Amino acid sequence: MHLDHFVVHINDATDATQAATSAVAAGLPFDPKKGKGSKGFRATNIWIGREYFEIAWLKTRDGGGWVPEWVERYNRGARGLVCLFLRTNRLDDFAHELTERKVTHRIERTSFKVFFGLYTVRLPWRILLLPVIPGTDFEISFIEYDRGVIERYSKHWKPNARDHGISGVNSARIMVHDLSAAVEFLRQIFPDGVFSEGKFTIVVDEGTIEVLQSSARPTVELIAARDPGFSERTEKFAIENVRVVSAAPI
Repeated sequence: MHLDHFVVHINDATDATQAATSAVAAGLPFDPKKGKGSKGFRATNIWIGREYFEIAWLKTRDGGGWVPEWVERYNRGARGLVCLFLRTNRLDDFAHELTERKVTHRIERTSFKVFFGLYTVRLPWRILLLPVIPGTDFEISFIEYDRGVIERYSKHWKPNARDHGISGVNSARIMVHDLSAAVEFLRQIFPDGVFSEGKFTIVVDEGTIEVLQSSARPTVELIAARDPGFSERTEKFAIENVRVVSAAPI
């Protein structure tokens, strides 16, 4: 498993422009005019090495091809992190394990209609969607890319923070209201996770996901590695309830 991308709901294109100003100031080049969409939704990416934010907002109430569960959350006013995606190459095996543990989930291939519904765009990956973490409006879910997709599309990953010395996101800290309920739920998905010293830790490739208690709004902090040759400062960027912190290694 590897951190892959982070879906974040915002209100509209104005919020995307404001996010661009903050992102560029933190060394995260971002062009909100680029991205995918349909008549019902718009999504655009901030690349951080090989990982990225997917910033999205709805243009119609039905979402026009956006994930139905996410549309429901958006329409009731939920903003901020929607889904933290982990990349895997064994999606079907993992789905079988979840079925044996009686964990609700579903797999779908991402697709949406364009040109007034005349054509369907089917993207080269499948996603496994899980329920939200108790007490939050976001989930940890999984994505598996078709063979060769990452290598084929990597040259299109622009604008990319890697050009500014930020090599990627390797860890995350998730702050929740009810840690006990969150841990009980997450143990069903990550049975190898460890609870110690007040936090639940999930080991992923090159990093960890830590789940901790917080009395404030559920938030997520993403830790990005910065090459020391570019800047010795700790850079920060936030959008809704998600914050990226990047710093040169000590």
